[in-house]
Amino acid sequence: MIFKMPCIFSIAWGLNPRLLRLQNVTLFKMTEHFTFNTPMTKFLAFIFCFFCSIGYSQSVKIYPPSNEQVYIHTDKKAYVAGEMIWFKAYVLSEYTPSDLSKNMFVEIIDRSGAIIISNHLPIIWGTSSGNILLPLDLPEDVYILRAYTLIQAKKKEIKFIQVLPILNPSNNQKKKVVSQKTEAAEFQQAENISIKFNDLNPGELVISKNNENEYLGDLSLRGSILGKLVFDQPLKNAFPIKVKLPLNALPSGVLQVALVENKKKILAKKSTFVNNQDFSIEPIITTDSMSFNAGGSNVFNIEFQDSITGSFSFSVTDMEKELKSISQNNIISTFLIPSHVQLPASTLLIKDSISKINDELSKMEFYNYSGVVDTVTSDLPYIQIKGWAFKKKGKVKEKEISFILQAKDSSTNFLEVPIDKDGKFVIEDLVYEDSATIYYQLHNELFDINIDYDTLPKIKNNINIPQEEVDKTIAFLQESAVQNVVAKEIHKELVDANTKFKSLKEVVVSTRKPSKAMLVNKKYTSGMFSSTSNSKIMDLINDPPSSKAGNVFDYLQSKIAGLSITKKSATNYEVTSTRVMSLTGGKIPASIFLDEVLLSGTDMAASVPISQIAMVKYYTPGSLNLPSIGVAPVLVIYTKKYDDMVATDMTGNKFFKYPGYAVTTNFEEYTAGATGNYNIISTLFWEPEAIVQLEKKYTIRFVNHKGAKRMHLVFEGFTDKGKLIHIEKDIVSPE
Repeated sequence: MIFKMPCIFSIAWGLNPRLLRLQNVTLFKMTEHFTFNTPMTKFLAFIFCFFCSIGYSQSVKIYPPSNEQVYIHTDKKAYVAGEMIWFKAYVLSEYTPSDLSKNMFVEIIDRSGAIIISNHLPIIWGTSSGNILLPLDLPEDVYILRAYTLIQAKKKEIKFIQVLPILNPSNNQKKKVVSQKTEAAEFQQAENISIKFNDLNPGELVISKNNENEYLGDLSLRGSILGKLVFDQPLKNAFPIKVKLPLNALPSGVLQVALVENKKKILAKKSTFVNNQDFSIEPIITTDSMSFNAGGSNVFNIEFQDSITGSFSFSVTDMEKELKSISQNNIISTFLIPSHVQLPASTLLIKDSISKINDELSKMEFYNYSGVVDTVTSDLPYIQIKGWAFKKKGKVKEKEISFILQAKDSSTNFLEVPIDKDGKFVIEDLVYEDSATIYYQLHNELFDINIDYDTLPKIKNNINIPQEEVDKTIAFLQESAVQNVVAKEIHKELVDANTKFKSLKEVVVSTRKPSKAMLVNKKYTSGMFSSTSNSKIMDLINDPPSSKAGNVFDYLQSKIAGLSITKKSATNYEVTSTRVMSLTGGKIPASIFLDEVLLSGTDMAASVPISQIAMVKYYTPGSLNLPSIGVAPVLVIYTKKYDDMVATDMTGNKFFKYPGYAVTTNFEEYTAGATGNYNIISTLFWEPEAIVQLEKKYTIRFVNHKGAKRMHLVFEGFTDKGKLIHIEKDIVSPE
């Protein structure tokens, strides 16, 4: 479907784009970001307390809130070639769901740094969901899952990467790749200077200098969280320097402090984890019903202490067929500490674990595992189409162009787009999958248009592979004989299912076939429009009109008994019934629909080339019981779907195609066998759009199709206030 996103959202936060037209709920106003309990308020309190603690009053340089963080929840941590990766991306900015970026990029990268698969997806109120089907013949290896926004790419702040083992018993000769050393940052720690936090009280630090005779210039202490400078404060040049930071006033996360000389040279750095227990909510999982039988129904409740609003995802996997990985990251650990530091969420929730976390941070202090994607373009307003209208002689005088946007599922949007004095135009805020066919029309001029297909930034990939973690993962896979047996079973099921699906497609079943026109009617119509009673069907796919037929109204003249069509101007026609008169004795105008959408006139339908019309249905007066139609005759015009467009249709200059977002697959349809894979192997259930609105409980229902005896549940996401939630539970049959 195609959606034109509003400039100011008035939709339910966190909802899937497919549901946008069904919602009209304003969730929260911008002022709520600055209520007393928000991180911004705590930050301002921190600045005040910090000044008081060290006795200085110099103003602090604060950068605007523009940084973003990304986390991806996948249904599993490791996969077999041929499986589907189900995922949901979460984007935070300043500790709340981000409204900065509209576009998400999710990639699978091999160990040489080559991008194997790339998905471009829309971000709706800080979340984006999708899926990636791994090729059956994808070589077994350890890959990298990476996700980023264009804002992160421009600022070179791509932080989310996840080591992704993919097994393939049929192709397990791992690619020989020269080990890549992780690039060290330009900064070199001064041997003479050290910063040490007090393990018992992380808010206290001591800056020491070994050589007392060495002269140092003006010193200052800088602190940053999530890449944002939170203070830059002068210090007295008298060693040892003791500083007490009021960490209780800061939001939780990694605080990096740096000792700077003469405002330029960094002499020493150190990081500590701020743990104020303010970053998460801990719900509980309760059970209404549980079944370990094939086809059994399961009902679980996620219960919160208070009413919340948020967006979450929920996965259930078969533990006996789920492959393992050394990765322990989740939404809490990813948003609070660097992605390459492997610590479970349970560690972060413990107050006295600061020392352990700081030890891990110190090992990775000056390394960058994220890599960069070079681009000079900021984020785009979803799908953006730029172009310009021109004539062979002179300028285009019209002020607007009429566009009809048709997605592959035949959903249609109508737009009037302004043209500037140079003929340029921009269509923004479009959300659709795969590609769209876009028709255009100027009412009174002969013209053509050029389209800029390069609106997405030129991206130069440069990733630093976390080699140590990759090597550990490879060793883990090689040592796990059980995993290899499981992978072999799963891959065989996938290959068999794929072969069976191909065979079924090739089977020809001899049955009594309906007419071609009835097949077209079944394909294009829905609801009451699918009725064939008291109707006339004109199939323009199997009985195409002449190229000289003009538009659809020119073509229909004198072809439908009881319908009068009179041309008034280029695209304006009078369409009336000749058999029914109004109470005043006048003609009754026909109700005209384009793709089952009621039109106010004939202009739009007349603008569609006749070669792009699939079918026309005419209902006699009073035969179609639709609201506000009454006894009027009904004329329904259907434009061709993507697969009915023939090559000759693509040579005209009155439409063009434009790429959209990656195609997403519905989990339930996939489970039911719509793609030929009835068994989802180890993933029993996946719900990426678990939306909670001012509720204390979220109920999840799913069917245990395979009769799994050991199930692993994961529920995670964030609230509208930026509180993180991650909860896991193993459910094992007592048998």
